[in-house]
Amino acid sequence: MSAGDLPAARRIAQRLDQAHPGNPRVLTLLGRIWLSWPVFGRWRAESLLTRAGKLDPDDPEPFYYLGLVGIALRGDDGEWVARRGLTRALAL
Repeated sequence: MSAGDLPAARRIAQRLDQAHPGNPRVLTLLGRIWLSWPVFGRWRAESLLTRAGKLDPDDPEPFYYLGLVGIALRGDDGEWVARRGLTRALAL
């Protein structure tokens, strides 16, 4: 596997998710991978990072990346997602 090999990274992270379902660190990793995916992965990243944030509300990492998802999405929807993530990350 080389740097930037998103399909291989996703496969590894999905195996981790199968082995440790509901682990917020694994969900955050998967969310980061989907965020790097062009366009269609951003909404998947949003749902994974939101779930990770609900499972571990004291960890700022999923909220920070949720903010980055919003920035990548742009527009009104993106602003809403970014605000939701970054506000929580800054509060922590």
